[in-house]
Amino acid sequence: MGIAQMKITSVNIFVQKYKNPVHAFANVTMDDSFVIRGLAIKRKFDGTYYVTMPEFPRKDPSIQNCVAFPTNDNTRKEIEYAVLKAYNNRLENSYA
Repeated sequence: MGIAQMKITSVNIFVQKYKNPVHAFANVTMDDSFVIRGLAIKRKFDGTYYVTMPEFPRKDPSIQNCVAFPTNDNTRKEIEYAVLKAYNNRLENSYA
């Protein structure tokens, strides 16, 4: 039996007033039935943006404790693309 891949049906962006280190948070809805909340949009030193998965705070910050995460690189890229596209659209619309 094949497994159907879930598709991203909406992305909500919450731009932060103070952008250090998180510029915005995002909630991603899959197939209008499953939501991942708390993805963070951060900026690298070279000026590009990247997306991190939601995490529980830990006493040792060197250990990641992701709440939800993609199990393959293709899905990670798909989520990151959708989130960054929604973030850029949100910024463009706020300055228009």
